[in-house]
Order: sequence, then C-alpha cells, then structure tokens
Amino acid sequence: MTPAAAVAQSLERITRAAPAKAMVTDATSIYASIALLGPRVDDLLGRLISVDPSMLKPGSGLATQMLRVPAILVRRELPVSVVETYVAAELGRYVWEALFDIARPVAPEPVGWDALRAEGWH
Repeated sequence: MTPAAAVAQSLERITRAAPAKAMVTDATSIYASIALLGPRVDDLLGRLISVDPSMLKPGSGLATQMLRVPAILVRRELPVSVVETYVAAELGRYVWEALFDIARPVAPEPVGWDALRAEGWH
C-alpha cells in the first residue's frame, strides 16, 4: 500500500526486490477504497466484520470479510481513528450504500479528501 504519488517508485522498488520468477503488477484499479473516520469506527466495524476490530492495530492491515464481501482493512496511525477499506471495484457501490444504512444510527457523513488530509491522511 502506497500513496498514489509514489506508486511508480514503489513498483520499481518492489520489482527490484522480487525474485526473478515473480511478476509485479499494479492492481490498484481493481479496488474501491472507502475510509472510515471518527471516534466510533470500531463500533461500526464491530457490526461489519466477524473479527474483533481491536485486532487491527495502527499501521497494520487485515484481510477479512466485510458485509460478506472480501475486504482489506488498513488502520492508519493518525490522531483520529481512520480505517481504510478496500473491496473489489464492482462491489464498491454496494458496500458504500450498505455502510450508510448500517451506520445510520450514528449519523454518518460523507467527507472528501480535504477532511481526510486535515486529519493527517495522505
């Protein structure tokens, strides 16, 4: 996982480190990403995944199912709780809509890049 601006540099570094028979491919376009942000992220995750959200430590990732969809979760090390979720692009809309339905009791609010950057995400 790398910031968009560093993809080419990261792919080059990974390619150099990979065994000769390995093929390195940028697969970022096959994922939809949704960042969950705020003090109740773990409460929401507790409704969405079958493992304890506290297992996902800052700076780590977890492959699991979210809403019965294969997902990759990454918890960022930031002042506010941020968990990035990655699902297959073709399921992105379903996951987005289902997240909002499930989170409705805590009044979810969609935010853009500016809000995430203000919290230190990049």
